[in-house]
Amino acid sequence: MKASKIVHRSEIRIRVDFEYNRGWVSKLRQIADARWSKTIGAWHIPYTSEAFGQLKEVFPEVEITSLPAPVAIATKEVLQVDQMDVLADKGYHTGEQIRQCEQNGITTYVSPKEPASNDPDIFPITSFEYTNKLRCLVLKKQSILLFCSNEQHSDYKSARAWASAEKKKKSNNMRIINILTTLLCLVSCHRLDGQATLRYQKDLKQFPSYMVDFFPDTLAGIYSTSQTVDTTSECIFYIYYDLESKNTLKLQKYIEKKSIANYLASDTALVTIKTESTMYWDESKKTFYESLFKNNTQYYPVPFFETEKFEGIGVNSGDIFSTKSTSGLSTDFIIYVLESKSGLYWKGLKQNKYMPDDWKNGYSKGICINQKKGVTIYWVIIW
Repeated sequence: MKASKIVHRSEIRIRVDFEYNRGWVSKLRQIADARWSKTIGAWHIPYTSEAFGQLKEVFPEVEITSLPAPVAIATKEVLQVDQMDVLADKGYHTGEQIRQCEQNGITTYVSPKEPASNDPDIFPITSFEYTNKLRCLVLKKQSILLFCSNEQHSDYKSARAWASAEKKKKSNNMRIINILTTLLCLVSCHRLDGQATLRYQKDLKQFPSYMVDFFPDTLAGIYSTSQTVDTTSECIFYIYYDLESKNTLKLQKYIEKKSIANYLASDTALVTIKTESTMYWDESKKTFYESLFKNNTQYYPVPFFETEKFEGIGVNSGDIFSTKSTSGLSTDFIIYVLESKSGLYWKGLKQNKYMPDDWKNGYSKGICINQKKGVTIYWVIIW
């Protein structure tokens, strides 16, 4: 029997694999919210220390794969101690796993694995940079790709750990690398082909239709997308960057009539929703909002736009992002809010402690327009 972390139907779960055994199935059903999935052909249980503790109690022999945080938390509870130190195996950790441990009074130690200096076919993760056009990591100054998922991209940027990559295949000037990690990769590298629009439309279907009904039906020109449906990020979002937008003036006039509010990207009074990892690695981004009404203006929550690297597709990221603005966008943008409501709109999201009492949960959707650069950003964020 093996247990591993998965994301199933936009929810993080613990997958349990074993050869069919009626007695085992009966025992597994004793765990709260244990479910059978025809899609993945396996049983799965909640991704919580409580559920993992029940699993270990019923099946002491279960083999654990890529579950360092739940294992450590459950062990700490069994030992009934306030603090605990753990050692994670190389490759069996991410920044998110370490963060969960720290939040539960567990100090995590990870031994770095450095590549052999005399082996040219092994490269450290720091030698790669991310390209949105191909949605993969590219070894700097070489034609080497490291495939990764959208969800894993956020972990890549924030992980407090080392990783390594090993050469697997060689074809002309292209060598494909597989990252040595046991974390589940949800989406493979996207190539700009005829299937791109279908994947885009499928991604949007993860969200309620009323939240994304203003997004374009198809992809066009130079574009990029960014998303997460991982509730451990403290917010859910989907962002579509139309980097070669046409008729921005016409669109702007139309949106001005439809929007409930608009703000300059440089407005220092903006109320921004950020991912947990953004604030974890830059505490200056932490802001507690007592009210959404400031300076006689209603400020609806908007996303904080993290800097993306678009140079690989011929777009200067400096024209779009700014580390000095409250929104994360350059000063040429105007942010339009089409709709914003308070309430719980995504199962599994906790209350946002940085928001006012009546806006602890909610969602906003809107469009950002940079008429000068011809860039339009469609966005929806749920917290």
